Amino acid sequence: MHFTEQPDLRVRMTTFVSTFADAEDEWPHAWTLVEVEPAEWSCTVPVHELVQILRTGSADADLRRLPHHWHGDDLTLELGPAAITGSAEDWLVLCRRLIDAAESAEGVSELPDTRPWPGERFPFSMESIEIAGKTPPAPPSLSPVERLALAGGFEPREFVELFGAGWVEWEDTHTDAVRFHDGLFLWGTPAQLAATTDAGPGGLAVGVPCGMWSGPAHLGYELTDPTPVSRDLTDEEIRAVVKPLLARRRRSFTWCRYCGDRLAPEHRFEPTVCYGCATEWFGIVY
Repeated sequence: MHFTEQPDLRVRMTTFVSTFADAEDEWPHAWTLVEVEPAEWSCTVPVHELVQILRTGSADADLRRLPHHWHGDDLTLELGPAAITGSAEDWLVLCRRLIDAAESAEGVSELPDTRPWPGERFPFSMESIEIAGKTPPAPPSLSPVERLALAGGFEPREFVELFGAGWVEWEDTHTDAVRFHDGLFLWGTPAQLAATTDAGPGGLAVGVPCGMWSGPAHLGYELTDPTPVSRDLTDEEIRAVVKPLLARRRRSFTWCRYCGDRLAPEHRFEPTVCYGCATEWFGIVY
């Protein structure tokens, strides 16, 4: 079927999960039947293989001969006449929704293979995909650890062992401080390590957090001395990057002589007095 103008496409996905899937397996073997109308085109996407591609950034995986290619950090799947493009994070969120809505593969004897599409392809929004099966929950967002791990090509548990847990995304929409990175994450209290997923081709970079005030109530952070890190490095090489960054940041800490809290430079009125105690004991009003 060929189209002479932009068609009103519908993409419907129905997922079947292996009957041998372990309930504890985050990404069990599962296959998604893709139906594209009005092109009468269909194929089967192995979800577990797609997840592996997203985690490794592979460009040469088979994926049942389904055309797919990377554009920087975005992956495009060509589903017949529909070309769907999204970041690895967007695709993983979709894969999670497909798994959550999946039916058992018991009794399913055969799913269609990929048929070549000879016609033109048209951009199709991932948000417009119809997911069949059990009503899926609202699209979940990846945790900060999952997002950082994905950017560096790590498994989440590997990332935690090397960089720690408890990462939070810094979101101060009020700060007037210049921010060089859109996705900034902090670890520790006070913040001892910073990371960004906006570090160019490598994706993940870690560095020293630098706090700056732009008014009495608006604290912003920047990432200084960013160093790219990825699963291409050995554990020893990664630790050799992280250790001096932590040492440098921690050398800047002092303790409040009134309340005993550990103080980063951005949290103190003077070297041994925090802002709260300066108000309580000195009458300082900010």
